[in-house]
Amino acid sequence: MTPFRIPSNQIKKRLLKLQKQLRINRLDGILIVQRVDLIYFFGTAQNGCLYVLAREAPLLFIKRSHSRARKESPLKHVLRIQSIKDVPGLIQDFYSGL
Repeated sequence: MTPFRIPSNQIKKRLLKLQKQLRINRLDGILIVQRVDLIYFFGTAQNGCLYVLAREAPLLFIKRSHSRARKESPLKHVLRIQSIKDVPGLIQDFYSGL
């Protein structure tokens, strides 16, 4: 039996809509940590978080199964973390600032 996956074009549409709303509301970005929202925006319920900027590619941070996250999600940037405390530094490194 093939596991259910949210189609990648659906995830991309959802992220584009979220980014549009961020721009409309003049917000720079959002950090998503709830599992239901993670499923909705990146297609898996793994332990991690998703950082979405209004005008940049999102970053997905995963604590456990990085390889599984790469298979399940169409997002380009999937980074491994040991702790949620790693996230601010990785965001700063990736985008050259917070």
